[in-house]
Amino acid sequence: MARTANEDFFGYWEPDDDRAFDLKGRLVVVCDGMGGHIGGEIASRMAVKECISFYESSPSDDIVDNLRKSIERANAAVHGEARKQPELMGMGTTCTAMVHRRGVVYFGQVGDSRAYLLRGGAMKHMTKDHSLVQQLVDEGLLDESEMETHPDKNVILRSLGVKPDVEVDVSHVPIINDDLLLLCSDGLSGLVSDAEMLAIVNQGLANSGSLRQICESLIDA
Repeated sequence: MARTANEDFFGYWEPDDDRAFDLKGRLVVVCDGMGGHIGGEIASRMAVKECISFYESSPSDDIVDNLRKSIERANAAVHGEARKQPELMGMGTTCTAMVHRRGVVYFGQVGDSRAYLLRGGAMKHMTKDHSLVQQLVDEGLLDESEMETHPDKNVILRSLGVKPDVEVDVSHVPIINDDLLLLCSDGLSGLVSDAEMLAIVNQGLANSGSLRQICESLIDA
C-alpha cells in the first residue's frame, strides 16, 4: 500500500574543513511529524533544518550544549510557525539527533524516534522513548515485552513544537571500530521488532551488503 504522505524527515551535516570537522564532527537528525499530513510534514522538515542550521553556525565546540540548543531552537521555530498559521496549530514532531566526534557519539532526544548502537552482532537502544508505554514500564505497570502491542503505544509525552519550551535528553557513549549506529522513526521501530532489525542488519553484513542495501531491507520489512 503506497503512502499518500510522509511525515518523516532526516538530515546530515558535516563541515568540509578538517579543523572544523575535528571540533564539531558530523550531525544526523531524524524527525517524525504529527498534527495532520500537512502539519506533520512541515514540522519535521522545519525541525531538521533548524537543528542543522543552529549547530552549523554555533561558534562553540561544546557538543552537549550545541546539541541541546539546536533542538531547543528547532522547537521554538516549529512552535512559532504554528502560532502564525492557525491551520497548523498543534503540529509537532519527534527529534532524535546524533553527533559523532573524536570517538564519542552524543544523542539528543525528544519523542519516540530512536537511536540504536550495533556492536559485535548485538543491538542496544541508546535513547529513551518519551511515550506513555515507556512511562508505564518505568513505573512497573507494564512489562517491556508488551510495549509494542499496547493500544496506547503511539501516545508520546514530549515533542517539538507543541509548547514554547521543551526538555531535551542528551547522552553520550564512546564507540569503537566497526560499530554501527541506526537512527529511525517509529515507522520502523513500531512495526519491526528489535530482534528482526538486528537479524536484517547482521544478514546484510554477512552477505557483504552495503549500508544503503541494509537500510532498504529494513524499509522493506
